[in-house]
Amino acid sequence: MYSLLGVSGFAGLDHVRELAKARNALEKNDLTLSERKRLDDRIEMVRFLLLTDEDQQKSIISSIVDSNQRILKNRLKEKLDNINPHTFERIIAKLLSFMGYANIEATKKSRDGGIDIVAYSDIGKLHRIKTVVQVKRIKANVGTPVVDNLRGAMNACGADRGLIITTSDFSKDCRKSTKHDSALKVHLINGNELVDLLIQHEVGVKSENITIYSIDEDFLSSV
Repeated sequence: MYSLLGVSGFAGLDHVRELAKARNALEKNDLTLSERKRLDDRIEMVRFLLLTDEDQQKSIISSIVDSNQRILKNRLKEKLDNINPHTFERIIAKLLSFMGYANIEATKKSRDGGIDIVAYSDIGKLHRIKTVVQVKRIKANVGTPVVDNLRGAMNACGADRGLIITTSDFSKDCRKSTKHDSALKVHLINGNELVDLLIQHEVGVKSENITIYSIDEDFLSSV
């Protein structure tokens, strides 16, 4: 995927060419006709506004960045919805490692008890927390029984925390069940939160920053 991150300020036709490169790179990732049209419209807006003030120029660039982020999130969500379940678990394991978990292990499918991944995190030097993870690549919302079953598995294996990650969302009752006072804490990550975490830690995506030039007023005035 092509991610336009941290871009602000531009001047001159060189930047139109840079934006055109962005369009070409995005097109390689199979943009739909409507997506290409939106990006092309923004490039034309940049050409039109090249002689306007810098604040307006920055606003146009920011709009392009925001548009790219929406496209990126939608396409990543589509990929996750259609990916092989075992591949999805490996992606989650990789994400957990970037989030600071260690000794990450996938469980055997024949006797996982609802647990897909076991991971550990350290609090200071004296306490290690065992977290069991269940991943749900489904369309429907996750319900309360999934939380109850995971808590049962946590109790059986001596886990400190539970984590449920889904590509969809959680029902209201499911969310309420995790708020109750319990020694067996279960945390929830829905599809939108998962996509944000994958982008934040660059798992399954990559950042390709465009170089944007602006006038160095300080240098020109001090020479």
